[in-house]
Amino acid sequence: MSYISEELLQYNRYGECAAEDVRTIVSRIQAFVERRGANLALQPSMLVRQILSFLSLRQRCSIYEVSDPPNACQIPTGWTAAEERLWQDWIYMRCSVESWLVEVMDPVLGTIPGLWECEGWRSELVHFLPWWIQRSFAIVAKFDPTFVETAEEDETKEDSKRKEIDPYLLEHGKSKQRRGR
Repeated sequence: MSYISEELLQYNRYGECAAEDVRTIVSRIQAFVERRGANLALQPSMLVRQILSFLSLRQRCSIYEVSDPPNACQIPTGWTAAEERLWQDWIYMRCSVESWLVEVMDPVLGTIPGLWECEGWRSELVHFLPWWIQRSFAIVAKFDPTFVETAEEDETKEDSKRKEIDPYLLEHGKSKQRRGR
């Protein structure tokens, strides 16, 4: 189980509570992701725990000492490296740090950092989106329609190659030749 600092779960003398803010941030993250046509890959309660664990780590370590969150995303069957590259590009293009700050962080936290906040954490958190958003063939196809067309063209080319070969050879080809020897 990941460690969550006790001070993040309690209200400080100024009425700030990181856990309460993080719950609100998670609802903003969910809306942020849905506005882009995607879904979260994990339950909001799990995302709250991951963010609080991240904050606990960041209170003690630099961002360079923090590893990726546990991966809750299910990779769809048939998902290729090319689709993963498009997926990463989609996240980079559609989920910029600027839009993240404007749509998710600033409405909840304002522009003045709370006492519990670590320097830079607001913009660092956006880089975890690839672990939090469910991968989707539909998003990849919509993001780069040429990718789907290329895959369909490859299948068509393969079918046309098969049509050029004598059907007898397709059915009895090399295996018949080997048995005859």
